Amino acid sequence: MIKNLLTKEKLFNYEPSLEELLTESELQNKINEALQSLIIDLKNEGKFIQRYCQPLILFQGNILNQSVVVVDEVERLAINIKGNNLGVLTLEGSEDGINFSLIYSENFQGNSLDTIRFISAPSKFYKATLTNGNNCEIFLIESNYIKAHIYKTLELIMQGLSVSSSDSYFEKAQKYSELYNEHFNRMRLSYINDEGEQIIEGGNIKNIGLER
Repeated sequence: MIKNLLTKEKLFNYEPSLEELLTESELQNKINEALQSLIIDLKNEGKFIQRYCQPLILFQGNILNQSVVVVDEVERLAINIKGNNLGVLTLEGSEDGINFSLIYSENFQGNSLDTIRFISAPSKFYKATLTNGNNCEIFLIESNYIKAHIYKTLELIMQGLSVSSSDSYFEKAQKYSELYNEHFNRMRLSYINDEGEQIIEGGNIKNIGLER
């Protein structure tokens, strides 16, 4: 299941006037509508591109001194961290599942958080350890689809605000539609399988990089 990680604040970074033009409920409806549109586009590209937009869960719920080892067949490049009373989170990576090396560690000192941290060295195997946390939802994710979600949401919002093909909202809708298509295409081509082919059936998926 693809998670909705888009907030209204991210939209305001692109279009500050939206805070006055739409209610919070209207913004959320457009965010949800755009996510469904993105999901349809992903499904049309096949199951592999769907997989790389799906989260790989590390921790959920209330955690006390817990460790997990997970296998990532998709090279996700970020950790989404959400929870209260968070302690120390450590992530180690390995290519063989035996020899692990430290990738990331942070002491949250009992604070609450809802953020994303990027990984510098994606791996096949991960060992994650969390000393404590309440109501946690911590998972590995490929964050590129968030930008596609932003562009699609803004496209739909501008379409709704436009009253003619000559107004500024129509022009913005066209602009964000083009940005969405360009980014989605780069996103689709940013993964290859082990044989160096475009995303097809078989083989692990390797991230070859994309503008973030």
